[in-house]
Amino acid sequence: MKKQTMNGICVCFLGFSFLFGMTGLRAIAAEPVAVESVLLQDINNVRALHGLQPLSLDDTLNAGAHVRAGEIMSCFSHTRPDGTPWYTVDSNHIYGETLGRGYTRTADGAHNIVSMWMNSPSHASLLLQHDYRTVGFAVRQSASGSCYWAAELGY
Repeated sequence: MKKQTMNGICVCFLGFSFLFGMTGLRAIAAEPVAVESVLLQDINNVRALHGLQPLSLDDTLNAGAHVRAGEIMSCFSHTRPDGTPWYTVDSNHIYGETLGRGYTRTADGAHNIVSMWMNSPSHASLLLQHDYRTVGFAVRQSASGSCYWAAELGY
């Protein structure tokens, strides 16, 4: 009798775990993806392949990236719309910049923009500089649906 009771408890526990796990998976899949975390993971994966330390997200650089992503929607350039250099957004924290446009504001779009950056020698060399330790990201979408990406790097 005790053996049957234990088997029943085990079956109920396994059944509950399976159902709970499935519900949890659906909830996770339905949540929007933070493209910043995808960008960070992809860039850090490439940095690791080159023996470099990972970058960490920095709120100050994120703020600068949001400014720059907004600015490049009207003037896609490393020169700001007022004619000043890109680093003047915050010259105490921003020491490198990489920009991009296109793709979608999704995990796939984030993977694609990192691939584009890594396939561009000038962008890749910037993202793979050994002395950078921090980064901030932003993606802004224009009224027409075009996405503009900014990564600001710091020490």
